[in-house]
Amino acid sequence: MKGYKKYALIGIFLIFAFVVCSPASALEAKATDEQLKIMNELEGKDITIGEYLQKVWPQFYDELKDEQKKKVDNWKKSWPESPGSVDKDSKASMTTNADISSGENRIIYSGDSTVHDGVPYYHYIEVKLKNSADQIVSSTAFSEFDGDGYVNAENTKFWLPSGYYTSNAWSYSLDPDTEDSDAAGPMYYSA
Repeated sequence: MKGYKKYALIGIFLIFAFVVCSPASALEAKATDEQLKIMNELEGKDITIGEYLQKVWPQFYDELKDEQKKKVDNWKKSWPESPGSVDKDSKASMTTNADISSGENRIIYSGDSTVHDGVPYYHYIEVKLKNSADQIVSSTAFSEFDGDGYVNAENTKFWLPSGYYTSNAWSYSLDPDTEDSDAAGPMYYSA
C-alpha cells in the first residue's frame, strides 16, 4: 500500500508539472470602446502589423520578442476582403475562416486559423464584428506561442440594433511567416 501512494504522488506531481510547464502560452482579449474607436480610424490604412498592434492591441505587441517586433514593424498589414470576394492575400500555408450567427438578442462571431506548413512559433487571430455602415462594433483577439498550429477566437455581442452584420477574421503567424483573412456575412439580425 505504501508503494502505491508513492507512485500515485509521483504521478500527480508529473501531471501537475506537465500542465504548469506546458510550452504553449496564450493571451485573449476583448476590445474596449477606445480600442474599437482606434480600429475604425485605422481600418484600411497603409500600416505595418507592428504599428497596428501597438495602437490597438499593445498587450499582443508587448508579448513578442525584440526580433519578432522588428519583423512585424516592417510587415505591411493586409486587410480582410469583403464577404464573398476572392482573397488575393491568402497563402496556401495558412487558412483563416470567419463565421457569424445569431440567437435571441445576440450575435456570435468567430474565426479560426490553421497553419499548414509547420507549427508556428507564434500564431495570432483577430475577429471583428462590423455593422452595415462598415463600422467595427466589437472585436476579440487571441494569440498563442508554441501551439499546435490552430487558434480561434469567439465573442458574443448582445442587444445590437437590427440590421446587417459581417464578421472579419485576420491572422498571421511567425516562423513560418504568413497571414490570411476571411469574411462572413452579411447576416441580417433582428433585435
